[in-house]
Amino acid sequence: MEHPGVQSPGKHAGHRAALRAETRHRRPKTEVQFNSCVYVDPRNGDIYSVENDIGDSIVVFKNDANGDVEPIRKLNITHRGYAMAVDEENQEFYLSVQYPPQVAVYRKEASGNENPSA
Repeated sequence: MEHPGVQSPGKHAGHRAALRAETRHRRPKTEVQFNSCVYVDPRNGDIYSVENDIGDSIVVFKNDANGDVEPIRKLNITHRGYAMAVDEENQEFYLSVQYPPQVAVYRKEASGNENPSA
C-alpha cells in the first residue's frame, strides 16, 4: 500500500544508481574534499570553496572552470574552517571556525600560508 508523500523504494532506483556512479568520480586536481561553503564573487564570478575538516583550505576557481581543474588560488586555513562572509567594499572575508569558535579575517586575495589580519 502506498502512502501519500512516501515514494516506493524502486521508483527512483535509476537516479540513485546514477548518483552513486557520479560520487565515485574523483577530481583530484580541484583539491575539493569536504566543501562546507561556496561563495561566488559578484564582480568577476570567481568561485570560492571552503574546505572543511580534512581540506583546511579555501580554493578559488575562475568562473568558467569546468571538470578536474586546479584552483587559481589556494589559502591554507586553520582546522575546521566552516563558512565565510565577504566585505566587498574592504576586500576582506570573514571565516568562521567551528572549534575553537572564532572568526578569522583575511584579505580577499589571500593565498598560500598568509595569516589572517584579525
